Amino acid sequence: MNGSCSPSTTTNAWKHTSSDSIWGIPFEGLRNTYAGGGYLIQFERDLVSSHAIIDELEQSLWIDRRTRAVFVEFTLYNPNVNLFFNGIYLLEFPESAGVVTWVNLQVFRPFQALGAIGTYALLCYFIYIIFFLVSTGRMIYRIHKERCQFFKSTWNNIDLLCTILGFLGVVFWALRYAYANRALDKYYDNKLDFIQFQHIALWDNAFVVVMGVLVFIATIRILQILGYNRRMTQLIAVISGASKDLSGFAIVFGIIYSAYVVSGFLLFGKVSSSYRSIFVAFGSLTNSIIGKNHLDILRGSGGPSLGELYYLTYILIVILIMISMFAVILNLSISVVKQELQAEETVYGLTNVVTDSVKNVVGMFMNIQGSGQYETATNTKSGMFLVN
Repeated sequence: MNGSCSPSTTTNAWKHTSSDSIWGIPFEGLRNTYAGGGYLIQFERDLVSSHAIIDELEQSLWIDRRTRAVFVEFTLYNPNVNLFFNGIYLLEFPESAGVVTWVNLQVFRPFQALGAIGTYALLCYFIYIIFFLVSTGRMIYRIHKERCQFFKSTWNNIDLLCTILGFLGVVFWALRYAYANRALDKYYDNKLDFIQFQHIALWDNAFVVVMGVLVFIATIRILQILGYNRRMTQLIAVISGASKDLSGFAIVFGIIYSAYVVSGFLLFGKVSSSYRSIFVAFGSLTNSIIGKNHLDILRGSGGPSLGELYYLTYILIVILIMISMFAVILNLSISVVKQELQAEETVYGLTNVVTDSVKNVVGMFMNIQGSGQYETATNTKSGMFLVN
């Protein structure tokens, strides 16, 4: 062993550590997916000792031909904004030699801020829990009373989906809070020990995703209230009138789009990071629809012209033909709805209610102000008459 560092410093680097003992989770790189465990080495706080550890590992050939990936992970905390930062630098060693680098940076907040903001957040959580329990009880009662009739209403299904997502959000929040407390307790027990925060960031991301979907569905739920508005009624009528055609279009579009996603993954997954997995290929093709193209990456991939041919057929079939079909279906439904609305009488909508309410309030204020001016003028005239 090198005399610059004690034998116990690098002894643990040669012992395999399971993922359960360090709260590790699988990590997906550019080339492969790796388990949460492995051979771990923890650096010291001072630079000299860390350099000594690296020199010892290098001399002992800790990284050899059988090494497929090296992770460099660290966690930072900013108390000014109450944010945790988890950084992972990944170096992958393919069988064909070389090094492929990958970086994963995540910012998360496992605990609420202190002070007034934290109190306000806890109050919002408490109000939401009460509302969630009451609405869940009412929904269970309605399902028990109406049976299968309950699921025939679209809005009832949306409420049921919100309830399920709300339950998942509460579970994810509780798991994030529990794991964060365990991690901090472990940190206070031994501040020199490395603590895995990647799983906490995972639960935080899951909680944020569920909350985002809940906000989106709640926004759609407001459309039921805005149903008294004429424009919102037209929008709902257009979608409802084209529901059958849109359903058939969605099936055809899903089949074609899935075929291109799978083809892109199989053809270019080994040579392009934009198609390294099914999910990433789906995102890359979706970005192509909004104009974020990756044609330069596909040039020369899979053959002299295979990338260009793949992208050209994708543009013609998916973007030009399928999107044009979608626009035609909506235009036909809009024409039918316009003809139906022209034959109907004008509906007293929500906009009219709000406008009339504002006018009434302004009118009351003007009347009160006018009455006060009239009384002042009358008193002044009476006073002048008495003086004379």
